[in-house]
Amino acid sequence: MSRTAVIGYWPRLRRVAVSYVAAVAILLGGPCRAWALWDDQLELFAHQSLTSDDNIFRVPGGSTTDDRSDPADTYRTTTAGIRLDVERSAQRFFAELALREQRFDRLTALDNDARSVAVTWVGELAERFAGQFAYRDDELLASFENLQSGVQDSNGNILQHESVGLQADFDISPTWKLRGGLLRENFENSALRFQASDARISGASIAAIYASTEENEIGVEFARRTGDLPKLQRVGTALIDNSYSQDSVIGMLGWRPSGRSRLAIRAGRVARKFDQFPGRNFADWVLGAQYEWQAASTLTLALRARHELSTTEQINVGFVVVESLTLQPVWAVTDKLSVSASIERGTRHYHGDLGFGPATAAPAVVEDVRSTTLSMTYQPLRQVSVVLNLYKTSRDFSLGGVGYGANIASLEFRVSL
Repeated sequence: MSRTAVIGYWPRLRRVAVSYVAAVAILLGGPCRAWALWDDQLELFAHQSLTSDDNIFRVPGGSTTDDRSDPADTYRTTTAGIRLDVERSAQRFFAELALREQRFDRLTALDNDARSVAVTWVGELAERFAGQFAYRDDELLASFENLQSGVQDSNGNILQHESVGLQADFDISPTWKLRGGLLRENFENSALRFQASDARISGASIAAIYASTEENEIGVEFARRTGDLPKLQRVGTALIDNSYSQDSVIGMLGWRPSGRSRLAIRAGRVARKFDQFPGRNFADWVLGAQYEWQAASTLTLALRARHELSTTEQINVGFVVVESLTLQPVWAVTDKLSVSASIERGTRHYHGDLGFGPATAAPAVVEDVRSTTLSMTYQPLRQVSVVLNLYKTSRDFSLGGVGYGANIASLEFRVSL
């Protein structure tokens, strides 16, 4: 079969697979009996969610600039897949394949079929050697909160993100270890206006860590990342190469003051240099800290503070410095019902994107971000759960833009066997 034929056949095959696995999981995952596949190491799963979003395109004031005057819509997401989790001696292998179908009520141009693949391995290679391997390949509808050169997408952009990571630990002594890591990421965008963010990112790190028997540790990490952006960004009549290199020196601290609490801190210096237009080069001190406290047997609180470069962006022509404070409580109401929340306040500083303005180290755009998430999960059976998510967000541009708000509610049913 030719490559063209395979590509044309794949969407139909995906729809058939989603429907088949979902039907099997629903029929066999009921309360009648506890199904076990390969001693519970193999799992089929299916998720069906209904989401209402009152500002799909994240536009100011809830209005659009085209004939789609109402930015609100409801969409359904069907996910089905297979998961393998095998543990043998000191080795653990995990693999997952998920196929997803997303359908919008009104904005049908955003309908999409996607998939995700994940493979991880964790284990001991020898008496003093341990390792981790992780591969992930995601295909998804990119967020409409993405901002590139002052433009937000309103037509839908399918993003393919592939990542491979390898980590190795060598125990020098019972308390000292060396840790090395390698990373490779690929980003590919379907929308022409965002293809300047297509990137191949490589990274390497080395760390020395001292860990006490009380689970406290301290260390230092040296890391280097390079970003190759092969498609030049057009700004006016100029073509911009946004490739870069980034070096960091980070100190790490993990401290357990008591059996119910833990503090983790990463702080250091990061410097990014661009291959072209060095006036936008950036260097700053960074900090990431998280404190977790188990207030009761059923209640956990986590407080996170950040001033660092974001590592979860889908836009690569520049970078974002995040300053935020997040509170995350988790309450196990009963053995079947849990409630969690996330309250975040912070700012996002956009750097390096010449589409915003001249090449300077100062941010061209600053967003004030406020978001609140409430999640409730009810699991009447081991194989069945229902999840309700409520999300409210608003962004006000204190520099370089106009703000917006959005309210999202989703109800999801999950079945597995």
